[in-house]
Amino acid sequence: MSKPSKRQSLVSLVSTQTSSEQAVDTEAYGLEEGDAPSDDPADSSSDSLSSLGAKSPEPIPTLLPGITLTSEQWQTLKELETFVRGRRKLHLLTGYAGTGKTTLLQALIKKLRQGGDHRKIVLTAFSNKATKVLSAMADRWALTHVDALTCCKLLGLKPDIDTTTGKQIFKPDPGSENTFDRYRLVVVDEASMINEEMWLLLTDAVSDLHKRTQVLFVGDIAQLPPIGERESKTFSEIYDRSDLTQVVRYGGAIGVLAESIR
Repeated sequence: MSKPSKRQSLVSLVSTQTSSEQAVDTEAYGLEEGDAPSDDPADSSSDSLSSLGAKSPEPIPTLLPGITLTSEQWQTLKELETFVRGRRKLHLLTGYAGTGKTTLLQALIKKLRQGGDHRKIVLTAFSNKATKVLSAMADRWALTHVDALTCCKLLGLKPDIDTTTGKQIFKPDPGSENTFDRYRLVVVDEASMINEEMWLLLTDAVSDLHKRTQVLFVGDIAQLPPIGERESKTFSEIYDRSDLTQVVRYGGAIGVLAESIR
């Protein structure tokens, strides 16, 4: 039997880390599993719930001005916070357009800062255009100790084309420095665009288990895949993930329609 590669060992490790890091506060959403209210009509609903020791839903704090997270977003935010406070190296946040992925990133950073966690964070994306959007977001919400760089700039690389295969490759850029290790958290937005070459570069960069850098991939599986590839490996190779399903950008019938055509 062949010896597992370093990257296979990494993927195996990040998917089998302690289950306690993935624990979720089930009490926050009502009754414990297996509990049921009394069938006696004489019992009022409030008395029945009281007898079971049920708790009121956990209040959702306002982390961003004018924005109140949905229950799904709040639960997902807690999963992301568990990830960044744990030892796992990779995590994937998915969701269609309008589910609040960008809002959650802002809320996560705000929550970390409010709790006294001032780790260095970098927001990255495959394209320059997407990176500029991330930079504007960080400025607009006054996110501290947060940089915005393209994936190539972060790794000290420059894109090129393999004339034999026609595929995009990446080479060291003499005028750029690899700054990956300066950051505790690397957020890779638009994960659907991450091709196999960049995927290998990013996972290799985080494979040193003695380093504390973590990578959070964020993407929409409905978006276009990398050129020449069926799907980005970020959606198939990362087993620790959080999925947003509720479209909240639109209200009423428009929201229902948006969800129905996904």
